[in-house]
Amino acid sequence: MTRRDVDVDIRVPIGDSGEHVSIDPHNLPQKVEDVLGVLQSELAPLHAWLECAKAYLAEDNEEAFLEIVGSGCSPGKRLLSIVLLFLLLFSLCPRSSRSVLARS
Repeated sequence: MTRRDVDVDIRVPIGDSGEHVSIDPHNLPQKVEDVLGVLQSELAPLHAWLECAKAYLAEDNEEAFLEIVGSGCSPGKRLLSIVLLFLLLFSLCPRSSRSVLARS
């Protein structure tokens, strides 16, 4: 079984149509703006933003990762950015994040 067989595409729902746009996390567009355009225009759920950011980070594309996370920093979207960063840190470092939360 290959890595591709196990992983699934990132699915971004298209409104309330029941359809979706698929983003292959192992074949991401070179231009992160293409992914951002889909995420923003379809008002993608938070998990789609998270998975796209993680996919770029997995490809060592830190610039694209930061662009996705930072795109939530425009006025009125700061909460999205904070939640995205927290979820990314929590998912990338589950043990250390949980121990920090347990101490709080």
